Amino acid sequence: MSARTEPVRTQNARPGYAEIKAAAALHPNSGAWAFFMREIIGLPHEMTPAVSQVIRLERWKCAPDPIEAVRADAIEAHNSSWDNSWGKSKH
Repeated sequence: MSARTEPVRTQNARPGYAEIKAAAALHPNSGAWAFFMREIIGLPHEMTPAVSQVIRLERWKCAPDPIEAVRADAIEAHNSSWDNSWGKSKH
């Protein structure tokens, strides 16, 4: 096996990598996306915009735990958007 193909195989072997890759092609209103959010990522459907954004940014691809990377980054993005919508002075 060549060294060139090994990193791809290693990435794809990490738990959650294939699921996230497949979810990237799903429509957020599909039943499959709802399953992905609930059963794989473990976040409520209301966080779909944050999860979609995080998946598009693709930082999860180099994370040791892609599922946790998507979850943590989505929560951070969601919280940040709430902070920005309320403004810093209203807390």
